[in-house]
Amino acid sequence: MLGEFCIHAADKKYEEFWKKVNKMFFEKWPERRALFGDLPTDHVLMPDQVKDLAKAVESREQQLVTWYHWRKNPARLGCTSGIKGALKFNTVLAGGVELKGTRAPQKMDIYSYKYYGEKVKDTADAKSEYRKLLTMGQS
Repeated sequence: MLGEFCIHAADKKYEEFWKKVNKMFFEKWPERRALFGDLPTDHVLMPDQVKDLAKAVESREQQLVTWYHWRKNPARLGCTSGIKGALKFNTVLAGGVELKGTRAPQKMDIYSYKYYGEKVKDTADAKSEYRKLLTMGQS
């Protein structure tokens, strides 16, 4: 279903997809059963129960929409096993090392990785040495 969602996402025409997903989901996991337990299907619901059921169905449909949209989110794709490495340093820097962790590299990470040695390292090392000298003998 996720592949089908991606096809519909390209056109931004979701209506038929959501109908299909909701039908399949609610056939397998009826919201009425989740809300009211094992009430017989021929049992007539009270008006306030109907409102509660409608609200629960609407909430569940929104959860499904969110779930599918999150699954195609580019920031998340770097974390999924299906497309692992899509947003890793080695792809971004064409041969750089892979990041450890679960988030995609940000511009600052890429800049730091690329230019730290030639533009920042000397200054950082000098400050580090200076701090060591200042703190020596202060114990």
